[in-house]
Amino acid sequence: MSQGEIGNIAEDFELVLQGLLPGKRLAGVSVTPVGLLKVGIVESSSGKTFDIDSMSSGEKGLLLTFLLMRRTIAHGGIVLMDEPELNLNPAVRKKILPFLNDVIAKPRDIQTILCTHSAEILGQAFERGDCGVYHLRSHRDATKIYERDHREVFEALKRLGTSPADSLFSNGNLFVEGDQDAAILEEGFFDLISGYKVTNLGGRTEVEKEIQVFKEAERRGELGKLHCFIFDLDRKPTSLQGTSLVRLLQWDRTCLENYLLGSKILFDVLSEVKAKGLTSRGDFEAKLRGLAMGQLTEVVARNLYAGLEPENPGIRPAEIAGAPYPQIAQKLVSRLSTIKAQLANLDEAAWILSFTTSAELEEAKLRSCVSNGLRRGSNYVTASG
Repeated sequence: MSQGEIGNIAEDFELVLQGLLPGKRLAGVSVTPVGLLKVGIVESSSGKTFDIDSMSSGEKGLLLTFLLMRRTIAHGGIVLMDEPELNLNPAVRKKILPFLNDVIAKPRDIQTILCTHSAEILGQAFERGDCGVYHLRSHRDATKIYERDHREVFEALKRLGTSPADSLFSNGNLFVEGDQDAAILEEGFFDLISGYKVTNLGGRTEVEKEIQVFKEAERRGELGKLHCFIFDLDRKPTSLQGTSLVRLLQWDRTCLENYLLGSKILFDVLSEVKAKGLTSRGDFEAKLRGLAMGQLTEVVARNLYAGLEPENPGIRPAEIAGAPYPQIAQKLVSRLSTIKAQLANLDEAAWILSFTTSAELEEAKLRSCVSNGLRRGSNYVTASG
């Protein structure tokens, strides 16, 4: 190999290193007495020099792959790549597509077909006008994805904590409220949810707004996969309705964990930790029943009054922050006037009778739930649950 050829190879190595692995630079290229190519690499941060064989498998594969492209692909050729991101960190993955297009493909009019599971590469492809993105659904179906047509859905996915790549590379999206929900579903129902992207949303209110975005996208034919939203009851039944691709599930109990609070499970756990005062299952269930029934009056009174109580006269922090006294006073007196109007026609005896009647009916309903739940061994252990 001539010195000119070695120099050309060195230039190609340096180009790939600068474009994809900026923390490393070429130390030199030489040919051993037996005709092998020897390549030295310098680690910029430490100044240490080592042979190319000491690089990670991902870095070495990337370096040699692009070097091979630079030296062997003819003008107007075609490059086929399968998952070039393997064994590479996210920072390097982001550089692959720009380098491939700008340094390799465009100068030689090369067409590249690249298959990937990398969110970083997919994100770069959506942002570039010289790239097309296709969803490979089967060996006969490669559907082009126009980001402008799906922008609203992709933005909604981002707000919900997932990415277009997660949606494209999975069977669908499963959105749950909290970490515990995700952990329980993944641990207990792994086979059922395998292949679905499970995302913890950390709440519910804003998510219900995003559901409408997905339903509208389905109506326009822009939603190709299943999106499931699972909510706790939290004593706030949702009024939203699901569709074929936007499914909604609200637990019929306060939260998912309540399904795990059967009297049998509780007795077994307490037995294992040798809890004091534990005698028999029958005695334990009787104590649970007593605890549940003992809470009914308090729970019913609190819940019933929550729907009847007048406006709260207290000061809200936002009302006094930076506001002058006249403005604060106006807000407070308006609230007091509202309360005055609410209480103007208050009939004490009639109010007591109405409250008592409603409370007794609600307590009877809850007593039936508690009793039936304990008989079935379900989670109706306490009235508040």
